[in-house]
Amino acid sequence: MVGDNATKFVSMKNEREAVVAGSNGIRIMDVHNMTGISERIGHVRASAVFCRNDSVYYGALNGLSVLVQPGNKVFSFADTSRLLQGSVRDIKEDNAGTMWVATDNGLIGMRGNRIVRHIAQADGLTSSNVRCIEVSDSLLWVGTDKGMNRVVLGGSQLHVTRYTQADGLASDIVNSILVDGDTIYAGTQEGITYFNRNLSDPYSRCDLRLLEVSINGRKADPANLPLLNYANNSIHLEYAALSYKSDGDITYYYRLREQDSAWRQSRQTSLDLISLPPGAYHLELYAVNRFGLKSAVLTIPLTVKTPFWQSIWFVPLAAAVLIALTWALIYWRLGIRRKKENAERMVARQLQELEQRPCARR
Repeated sequence: MVGDNATKFVSMKNEREAVVAGSNGIRIMDVHNMTGISERIGHVRASAVFCRNDSVYYGALNGLSVLVQPGNKVFSFADTSRLLQGSVRDIKEDNAGTMWVATDNGLIGMRGNRIVRHIAQADGLTSSNVRCIEVSDSLLWVGTDKGMNRVVLGGSQLHVTRYTQADGLASDIVNSILVDGDTIYAGTQEGITYFNRNLSDPYSRCDLRLLEVSINGRKADPANLPLLNYANNSIHLEYAALSYKSDGDITYYYRLREQDSAWRQSRQTSLDLISLPPGAYHLELYAVNRFGLKSAVLTIPLTVKTPFWQSIWFVPLAAAVLIALTWALIYWRLGIRRKKENAERMVARQLQELEQRPCARR
């Protein structure tokens, strides 16, 4: 077997057969007969391979494909999604049946040959250039070209713990990962680093502090915030989480309880709220450090004044004023008409008196 194929990846198809991916293609090897190769099933230069039933998923420089046996029919996922068009370096399956694909576009989760999850640098990974994956219980250990990541699976929110050279890795370029109980082995281009994954958590803390609040450009006392004007209520908040071992790798979550049911995520240490509608609000804020430790939730009460025309008393008062003005107008018009009628009667009476007066003799 030596000499004609640079081996890149090996995956067990069953107890007897192993699928070998290499520079000259994909082959099936009989592990009980090491003198030969039983079958060559693909000619593509493959970098990763994964077996599921009669299908062989393999990755190459041009994306992910699946080889369906018998017949060796090939289907390319690069034709269905741009996320699977780049280089594929590793393929693993978790306990829930999700197949995870390491690509240079991030970590791709697939179920039923459909993409159900995409995790990249924007979601907290040290890099979107994923080089290897290891599955352990409900955790994913992800190696990239800029460090290693522990990803907690489950739920819509992700909790990612990042490990880099600053934490003791021999190199930030992680090519392979092995989980043996509580011991994590990371294979890098500078050697192997291993550590107990439980050591970091007990010595980590995450304390969130509100540093400054400004309203319309002026500093305000966070403990005694004034009522906000409905027409001008620009609010600027600055905060920070104290977590000495996180090296600034902290994610913040916030929401306006009365408006948002879901938490919004940010890595910024400031927040701006502009033109809040009238009402009482509670801004909630918490932080999660690189080890997944959550701070206490910080609650900041905010109240925006209701303009007088939206007050409860405004409508009845406006109705009363309108009725009064209407009645005054009617009364004024009636008065004018009454004066006109009186003037007309006076003129008529004077004419009548003139008619009845005897004509003067000359």
